[in-house]
Amino acid sequence: MADEKLKIMVLDDEASIGDLLNKFLTKKNYMVTAFTSPKQALKHLKNNPVDLMITDMNMPEMNGLDVTKAAKTSNPDLPIIIMSSSCLQERKDEMAKLGVCDYIQKPLNLNYLESRIALNQSVDHR
Repeated sequence: MADEKLKIMVLDDEASIGDLLNKFLTKKNYMVTAFTSPKQALKHLKNNPVDLMITDMNMPEMNGLDVTKAAKTSNPDLPIIIMSSSCLQERKDEMAKLGVCDYIQKPLNLNYLESRIALNQSVDHR
């Protein structure tokens, strides 16, 4: 298990955010798959399990809560982190009911994000 890389799916409609997270997390020894389309990400998830999903809240196709609902239907134990530039505190209860394990404000602090990934990995994968 020590050599097994954590598989992370990143979903953000802004390709630059997905690229940034892909490069950063890959350098930190995670396996990353990035998507800009929620529907493509969910389709991929059906046949390609991941250990963690990081999704944006505000996207044109679906919002992060809709993505969470759809992902949890087939992967009820999947840890999901939602990120947003808008205030997520207001939706904290709604996210908790859906099983969102964490949320992060944009602009992203990459080191903070990595610490939240490590925390959720230790909680959800042991």
